[in-house]
Amino acid sequence: MVRNGLIKLVKGGLEVIEYDGLKESVTRDGYLMLRDPESKKLILAHRYVWKKHYGKYPNGILDHINGDRADNRIENLRLVTPAQNAWNMKVKESSKTKYKGVFIDFNTGRFEARICKHGKQISLGYFENSNDAAKIYNDEAVKLFGEFARLNEITEEKNMNAKQVKKNQVKISLDEKIMEVLEEKASSLGLKVSAYIQLVLGQHVSEIRSQVKN
Repeated sequence: MVRNGLIKLVKGGLEVIEYDGLKESVTRDGYLMLRDPESKKLILAHRYVWKKHYGKYPNGILDHINGDRADNRIENLRLVTPAQNAWNMKVKESSKTKYKGVFIDFNTGRFEARICKHGKQISLGYFENSNDAAKIYNDEAVKLFGEFARLNEITEEKNMNAKQVKKNQVKISLDEKIMEVLEEKASSLGLKVSAYIQLVLGQHVSEIRSQVKN
């Protein structure tokens, strides 16, 4: 249910909701689409909320101030430039450090803080742990981006050090070696890796079944 434009998503699926008497569904990337009753066109809900409040659709990009795409309260929306919108983006889920602007230097096991300034990546230095790098990124982001800066929430749970990086490197190396062996075995049989894995699993299942029967 929606209250004042606040939409709660159902994890891993689509949720049919209501806003202003209009029903539509939440997209998998977290945006709500509504059908404009006048134009009958599907539109992003936050743009519709803006129109209802100001009397017309926004001429430009709308940013969710708190980063929550489901929170379409008018006080959480603002007009921004493409650059300002990027400054307020959250860290990518694929990030190995879970911090925006913090990257692992696998050669040294240290953490580099980087920030984009005028379209160029600027190094802010190298650090022994990810929390120190995240703090430096936050400080620089406030100076450069002001109210549009998306700051890292720094916690001890997220903190990484050089020792942990080396462990991850060993795991990655092992994974790569395993994949090399699988590719070699699969190639010798003229199979793709996925088909070879299914074949091997099938053989093991057959062996287990015969043992159970005996």
